[in-house]
Amino acid sequence: MLLTGLANDLQLIMIIVWIAIFILAIIIELSTEQLVSIWFSGGAIVGMILAICSVPWYIQVLSAILVSGGLIALIQYILYKKRKNQKEYRTNVDAMIEQKIIVTKTCDKDLIGEGKYRDVYWSLVSDELISEGERAVIVKVEGNKLIVKKDI
Repeated sequence: MLLTGLANDLQLIMIIVWIAIFILAIIIELSTEQLVSIWFSGGAIVGMILAICSVPWYIQVLSAILVSGGLIALIQYILYKKRKNQKEYRTNVDAMIEQKIIVTKTCDKDLIGEGKYRDVYWSLVSDELISEGERAVIVKVEGNKLIVKKDI
């Protein structure tokens, strides 16, 4: 009789613990702009259902951990697939990389040249001789200088 009473008390305590974990996870999730704890609420629901069904506490905990981990893995997989299929858009200075530029002043290793890209004149640096009037390809942007190579 005493063991039955203790088992019922433990069952009630575990149900309250799972409800508290669920509510805490939801509050944390609502207070942030990122996905932080939503998967733990799923694990708490599973733990609470198992507690209601009088499953031992260690199986409840293990199941909640497995479900939470599974939800994290599932979300990561979905987000990875979405990011993988998303086209990358370059903006600002990064958009200049791999674009062509007209050289307006000769440049090489020792001589800083000049080039025109979209009506703006830039200082050019190159490892090879690029003469005035030739086209070059922008490889990298370093400060106010463009690192270029000869356009083939």
